[in-house]
Amino acid sequence: MKNFEVFFDLPNQKARLEKLNQELAQPEVWANHQRVQHLQREKKQLEESIRQIQELQEKKDEIEVLLELGEEGEAIQTELAQTIENFQHLLDDLEMQTLFTEPDDARNAILTIHPGAGGTESQDWAQMLLRMYLRYAERKGFKTKI
Repeated sequence: MKNFEVFFDLPNQKARLEKLNQELAQPEVWANHQRVQHLQREKKQLEESIRQIQELQEKKDEIEVLLELGEEGEAIQTELAQTIENFQHLLDDLEMQTLFTEPDDARNAILTIHPGAGGTESQDWAQMLLRMYLRYAERKGFKTKI
C-alpha cells in the first residue's frame, strides 16, 4: 500500500479531509454559504479519491492472491484477467483525476464543431465527431448539453 499512498498522497488527503470535517463542524462556518459549498465540494472530491485509492489497493491485493493461486495450479486465468482489467480502469480514472487539480479544471468547457467546405461529407464528418465527443463525455461521466 505504501506505493499508492505515496503516489496519490493519501496521508495528506486524509489529513485534509479531517480538517474539512472539523471546519464544517463549526457553526460559524455555516454563515457563509459560498464557503460551505466550496468546503463540501472539496470534501466530496477527497472522499471519492480516498475511496478509489483504497479500492485500487484492494484490487492489487486480489491480483496478488490470484497470482499465488495460479502458481499452485488453480485455473483462475479468466478471473485474473478480469481483475487486472478492473485494476487498470481504476488506475486510469485516478490518473485522470490527478491531471485535473487546478481551480479552473472544474469549470465548464464549450466545444464548437463547424463543418468545413465539402458539402454533405463535411457535415457527416462533423456529425460523427459530435457523436464521438458525446459518447466519450458520457463514458467519463461528464454532463453535456447541446
